Amino acid sequence: MNTDLFRITIESVEKALRDAKMDKSNIHEIVLIGGSTRIPKVQKLLKDFFNGKELNKSINPDEAVAYGAAVQAAILTGDKSEDVKDLLLLDVAPFSLGLETAGGVMTALIKRNITIPTKQTQTFTISSHDQSGGTVAELAIFDQENSNKQTETMATSSDTQFSVDIKVFEGEHSLTRDNYLLGYFTLSGISLVSDSVPQIEVTFDIDANGILIVSAVDKTSGREHKITVTNDKGRLSKYDIEYMIADAEKYKKEDDIQHECNSAKNSLESYCFNMKETISDKKLTDKIDVYAKKKVIGIIEDTMKWLEINQFAVKEVFEQKLKEVEKLCTPIVKNLLAT
Repeated sequence: MNTDLFRITIESVEKALRDAKMDKSNIHEIVLIGGSTRIPKVQKLLKDFFNGKELNKSINPDEAVAYGAAVQAAILTGDKSEDVKDLLLLDVAPFSLGLETAGGVMTALIKRNITIPTKQTQTFTISSHDQSGGTVAELAIFDQENSNKQTETMATSSDTQFSVDIKVFEGEHSLTRDNYLLGYFTLSGISLVSDSVPQIEVTFDIDANGILIVSAVDKTSGREHKITVTNDKGRLSKYDIEYMIADAEKYKKEDDIQHECNSAKNSLESYCFNMKETISDKKLTDKIDVYAKKKVIGIIEDTMKWLEINQFAVKEVFEQKLKEVEKLCTPIVKNLLAT
């Protein structure tokens, strides 16, 4: 039933490897991140994908991202403690960053997953066309080899001046309409003289904090404009953050109880999934007594039904249920594996 969802997980891994231009044989450790990686089927698919390589389960999947964020914060604040002095954590741009060129095309200057800080510069020209209400100027890719031809088609008179909008987008789609607009500014006073092609030099400069500065310079007139795009999209205000911290401290005890309850529930679910995988292993087909297999599967299915009904039980109830299931299943499986 969930095969398509599990497959998407592996596709994400494959995409990450392609973006990093790495082969799976070059991976040293496979660290699980996120609670869903506890699902036995996901772990099995990952292990098979990496040719049987053991998964690194030394870090709690729910806390893995927080570990990385803590290390990054320590590095950015100049922490010199023993815990981080030998660690190197490279941050990357999570999405491609670019601007809109003629026809609404997304032209990326900073590709997704490139290590930051980074700085990229590209030269553009002006594409002008008539629309109802006047002449519209858009950025276009500058072609050095055909610059003379561009001059012939674009220059209208020696004193014609245009303004062009520099629209900054984030995303992977080929058209900007499908990506996220981060901001824009207007570069004005661009001259379309008859003996040269206008050249607009655009620079994307993103620092270690993820703050992006986009600047555009008209190389003919020297006119420049820039915009700063901070990485605070969707973030909370200082007041909201302080309120949430106070609220979290207030309910810390309840949160701890809920966390323990979830852990106990996850342990019971994991045991059931692992037991079902073991009993269904094709390598054990000849060794497994049909009656014994049926009995174990029945116990597991009954337990899963019980879990659906008792999702909000307390920790002690989940722990007691796990002991009961282990008491029923373990002797049967031990006998099967011993034969």
